[in-house]
Amino acid sequence: MAITPNTVISECQRHLQDAAGVTWAEVDMFEYWSNSTYVLAFARPNSFSSSFASRLAAGSKQTIPAGDSMLLDMARNMGATGVEEGKVITKVDRWQFDMLMQHWHKGTGKNFTEHYSYDPEKSLTVFYVFPPAKDQSGSEHFVELTTVSYPTKINRTDQGIVTTDFATDDAIDLTGHTLVNGDRVAFTTTTTLPAGLALLTDYFVINAIATVSFEVSLTSGGAAVDITDDGTGVHTVNLTNKYTAVVIDEKYEPFIKEWLFYEMFRKETSVASAQRSQQHMQSAGTLVGLKLESLRSVVQKMEENK
Repeated sequence: MAITPNTVISECQRHLQDAAGVTWAEVDMFEYWSNSTYVLAFARPNSFSSSFASRLAAGSKQTIPAGDSMLLDMARNMGATGVEEGKVITKVDRWQFDMLMQHWHKGTGKNFTEHYSYDPEKSLTVFYVFPPAKDQSGSEHFVELTTVSYPTKINRTDQGIVTTDFATDDAIDLTGHTLVNGDRVAFTTTTTLPAGLALLTDYFVINAIATVSFEVSLTSGGAAVDITDDGTGVHTVNLTNKYTAVVIDEKYEPFIKEWLFYEMFRKETSVASAQRSQQHMQSAGTLVGLKLESLRSVVQKMEENK
């Protein structure tokens, strides 16, 4: 099972009786969610890990796949096609090779790997293999890697302020929009959304007329939402495709929620809020098995690596 940002954020706002995002703005909640996943990834990298067959480059120096942020393990050889289960690979300290074989980087390339060396204190993305990998011309060489991919920061792309004329039809007028059928959108407002639309809800675009107007449905290609009035205030439509694509394993939901509460209360300036913020940070640290001081050091490292 997995959870999504809109589920957790809406539950937190409901608990705080702030469903409309008046005290804690939705844009802030997105930032808090992203911060919570970054902290979780720093504290428990295996929460965002995946194992897969990866082809090695020629030579001893290797780089983890683009977009990944840390190497956790290199388990075994996977043959010339990435599906053959081969010999295990063991991790060693690079200085052992440096002391015994000063020219080992220039060794003859092989289509198998015996050892690998990885030091995240020096580089999160670079590792070395022994023997050096063979030139890939007709001799591809795959190994099984386990890496960490930190989650994408969630955001909503502002498409603009919609024209309020919903009493006559369900079409949403928005000059210059770039939406197409199937896009997911959500609405924010300065006061009250038109009847039929809800905050923290993802809708599918249907019947889009390029740069002119569109309608929305609760399902892809479904019936248009019946919008019966103009609401009050100014309404903005946001593209949320990336937002809805983010999922986290549900076992981390308690940590995510505690971190959101920590960030929300930290935003306030009262002594009571500062105390609640401290309590939520303590609870979040307990959930990932870290003392408060250790969790603070994780947060500090996260800030330094932003």
